[in-house]
Amino acid sequence: MTLERAKACQSNTLLVGVDGGASGYRAHEVLVRETPGGLRLALGVHSAAERIEELADFEPLPLEVQREQAESGRFEFSRAERTLQARWIHAASRSIRRVASLRGCERVWVGVCTPGLKTGDGSGIAMALNGPRIPDFNDALEQSLSLEGLNLAEPISRLYSDGVACAWGEDLAETGLFADVENAYYVGGGSGVAEGYKLRGRIFGAEQLERHVQRAWQTLADDGRSYEVALSARGFNRDFRERAPSHDAALLGEDAAAAGDPRATALFEERARLLAQWCCSRLLAIREGQNLILERIVIGQRLGQFFLDPRLQSCFAEPTRARLCALLAESAPPALRSAWLRDDRLAPGRLQASALRSAPALGAMALAIEGA
Repeated sequence: MTLERAKACQSNTLLVGVDGGASGYRAHEVLVRETPGGLRLALGVHSAAERIEELADFEPLPLEVQREQAESGRFEFSRAERTLQARWIHAASRSIRRVASLRGCERVWVGVCTPGLKTGDGSGIAMALNGPRIPDFNDALEQSLSLEGLNLAEPISRLYSDGVACAWGEDLAETGLFADVENAYYVGGGSGVAEGYKLRGRIFGAEQLERHVQRAWQTLADDGRSYEVALSARGFNRDFRERAPSHDAALLGEDAAAAGDPRATALFEERARLLAQWCCSRLLAIREGQNLILERIVIGQRLGQFFLDPRLQSCFAEPTRARLCALLAESAPPALRSAWLRDDRLAPGRLQASALRSAPALGAMALAIEGA
């Protein structure tokens, strides 16, 4: 890791980590700091968010069609998809420009994470579940930043997945939850599901383990839908709107649950059961496929916020812990049970939610610094 180089150049270069998704792009000033544990990443005071207005008539192509076009390199875009492409690039560029303006710096070093399967060279989005494909993402973003008057200290060489970026962020941030363990799993829920691993001290994206461990979008829950849908905040909000159509559209499901709405609390209880099942499946899969016992599972992004929300403890965090405990007691091999259970409860520190919403931006910057 070349954090020393980044630390040396930050006197005249603004480091910007960018976290993107279907709802918008968030850019954060990133600092490299000396700590008792070595160099760590932290947030500066400047950040900016740009929302992306959704298009009611946009529907992603079936994945089989997307895969065929990606493999052939001949993409066909609808008018709606082209409109969304422009909105995504504008949101990413604008968020970076706003941070640079706040800092008063025209020289930037940028790291970007965004959902979707990347192109072969990592410079674009070749397939996407919840947004447009943008095969020329980096070229378009660099051009937009140049028009905004910014100078890039380094080219934007790759886009990173939000899962691996979250894992890097949790490992290198001053308050990250991966730093003190050698083997851990990150699951974040936002517009989709972000997954990342730390195994034997090294960070891996879920796609790197795909041969041995299926990903959330590939695995069906017992309700017939993928865990990508079940554990995403987007999926939860969609289900809440369907179950409670009479509610004010601006009312969030977590607020309804906090107010005692039985439809919302029932949804959280269902999600708690599915989250516990998913966490148990990860523990078993890594034990079997990698001969490792995960020391920690970190729940992040909006899913992590739900888990930490004191108003939702009784319908989400507590039933998740209880169900995971029961599943491990029923199905885990002795060594895994011994590591994760204490007196019929989860051992302290094993299942934790992260309050580090900026983990993907910090991790994207770390990956850009490393040139991975």
